[in-house]
Parts: sequence; structure tokens; C-alpha cells
Amino acid sequence: MGIGKGYGKYSSKLVEDAVAFARGSGYGHKDKTELERVADGTHEELWRDRTVGAHAANACEKWMEGLLPMVKEKFEDMLMDGETLNDLICVEHLQLCRDLKDPNDAGIAPEEL
Repeated sequence: MGIGKGYGKYSSKLVEDAVAFARGSGYGHKDKTELERVADGTHEELWRDRTVGAHAANACEKWMEGLLPMVKEKFEDMLMDGETLNDLICVEHLQLCRDLKDPNDAGIAPEEL
């Protein structure tokens, strides 16, 4: 996993594979040492961090424990409506990633997206 430093309107982010993300984003095109710096953790904007995965896994486990009562309560409705767990947790409960859901189904005005 890796960490991308945010700037301006772009927030920091975790990426699954920092080197693959860097390669796909055009890093190393002009400076051939960039991918090596991402891999060894010395790049100033994006770097691989071998500890992030373990920390994220622990945090997700604890976070999910807190969501289980809500998921259990709404599970049957979710299945009957054909919703995904992502829709239930991220879109409806946490009100994140609202653009993943059809604006007409969610009662979201298109200008809000």
C-alpha cells in the first residue's frame, strides 16, 4: 500500500499499490528515478508504506464492529431491494460516495453531485 500526499483541492489518499498507481499516473515519464523513489518511500508526493495495510486492516475491523447492528437491522431490506453493502454503508449510512447511486433513487438533485 502507499500514501499519496494531498494538495490544493486534492485530499491525501491511500492506494493499494503505490508503484502501480504511480506508473499509471505518469510518474517516471520525465524522471526515471521517480518510480524507484516511490518504491523506497522517499518520493515527496507518493510513497510506499509497508505498515499501512496492517493498520488499515485493524481500523476496518473495529469500524465494522460498530456498523454491524445497523447492517443486521437493514440486511433483509438491502437484499430485497437489490442494494449492495457499499450502498448501505457508504451511500446511505455515511452519506459518502453519493455519486455512486442514481440521483433519482436517492432524492439527490443533480446539481448537488
